Amino acid sequence: MSRVADPGAPPAREACAIAAGDPPGAPAFHWPVLLWAVYLANVALQSRSLARVVVPALDEGVYLCAARLMADGLVPFRDFLLTHPPFLVAAAAAGLTATGGDVPLFSLLYVCWVFSALFPLAFVVRRLSGSAVLGVVAAAFLSLSPMFAGYDARYFALRQASLPFLLWGLSALLARRPVAAGLLLGLFSVGVATNAVLAVSTIAAFFLFGPAERGARRRDTGMATAALVVVLAAGVASVAAVPRGVESVIGFQLERPRSSLASRAEAFRLRALPQEAPLLLLGLTGALLVRGPARVLGWGHALALPLVLLGPRSFYPHYAVVFLPGLAGCASLLMQRIGSGDRWRALVASLAFLGGTAAISGPGVATGLFRGPTDGILRVIDVLRRSPEPILSYEPIYALHAGRRLTFHRHVADMRSLVFVRPNVSEAEFARLLRESGTVLVEPRFASLLTAGRRRALDAAFEPVFFEPPHAVLVRRDLLPGRKPPG
Repeated sequence: MSRVADPGAPPAREACAIAAGDPPGAPAFHWPVLLWAVYLANVALQSRSLARVVVPALDEGVYLCAARLMADGLVPFRDFLLTHPPFLVAAAAAGLTATGGDVPLFSLLYVCWVFSALFPLAFVVRRLSGSAVLGVVAAAFLSLSPMFAGYDARYFALRQASLPFLLWGLSALLARRPVAAGLLLGLFSVGVATNAVLAVSTIAAFFLFGPAERGARRRDTGMATAALVVVLAAGVASVAAVPRGVESVIGFQLERPRSSLASRAEAFRLRALPQEAPLLLLGLTGALLVRGPARVLGWGHALALPLVLLGPRSFYPHYAVVFLPGLAGCASLLMQRIGSGDRWRALVASLAFLGGTAAISGPGVATGLFRGPTDGILRVIDVLRRSPEPILSYEPIYALHAGRRLTFHRHVADMRSLVFVRPNVSEAEFARLLRESGTVLVEPRFASLLTAGRRRALDAAFEPVFFEPPHAVLVRRDLLPGRKPPG
């Protein structure tokens, strides 16, 4: 039987757009193109300074040094100190191996991975709102977050590296693929221990508000929880099986002094609120106001937020970064509520609030993206490239960029941990490190631990070849050109 086309039906592209919840007259293919444009713009902006800006104060040096050691066959916990689960560091080790140890090239791969989270975020918002446009809006909100899109989006950090697993897991959960969801949320959880709180809260919110009838939600929740538990159990067992594994991950955290509630609030007020206020305000408002299955996103994050920020003994504002994609999604869903069901009003509200967010938060992102070259640090790295190995340094990122081997000791990847357990390496250990080193890099952290006696020992065996405050590079005298080793 032949079918007669309805002369009043919209064209196919427009029908697809309307079915997706987009404004009438907007071709459906525009929204994937816009999403890809947001992604590629982020990758291009984030990667422009990778070889020109090196920031020693970040955690990147700790994790990439640990990754380099793992790539060389050493076992974390047993052979060197690592105070986090090793799984994301192991992935970084694979990336460093693939790039031949080229840190800027590795960082480019890392940027592509971190911002791949924009795609499942857009899919989740589209599924919850019925609008592909709002999915792009959510990606734009997240791209304007200094905490997410700042330095840690291009310089390796565990929480940013874990985020694609969270969002793909949430997308799979809403798509009724519970086993895949549980596995992905498990991978998110084993990257950083506190991530498990958000994973469990997300599954619980799906059980309460998910887009299915109660019996189906109960089955999906059970399957997702079982898969999550399997991954978590495997992760815990693998850490416990390594000598000093539990001591390094759990014992170290217990040795840290507990941050008071007042200090946490003050740190958050000073370092997060000034630039993250728009996304926090819009996201938390959206989380409280959303209805129906959208509460999986809003309530899942709102329930876990105080536990993650207040539960651990230590606290830094960047702990909140794992919540920012969800808050960006809730902010975009709030635009739908503001529009009262009218798609064009929602679009206008989205553009207005994105503009306001860009005005307040945009400078925080741009400051890092358009920062000038760190010429002094690059000169240090260039000197290290031509200096004899191994290099003794308490900040490993310099040697990693120079492609040079570090003098090995248990704390080689994370000298910062000594702040919490003891003030310095022992005298005997320091003497051994000097004997085994060809070059010593004195930078602010090293200088802060350099006692008068250690300075004399350093001066007796090493000669400065580069000095530019706050850095000095010293080479062992018997390894200088024209010098013969004694005996």
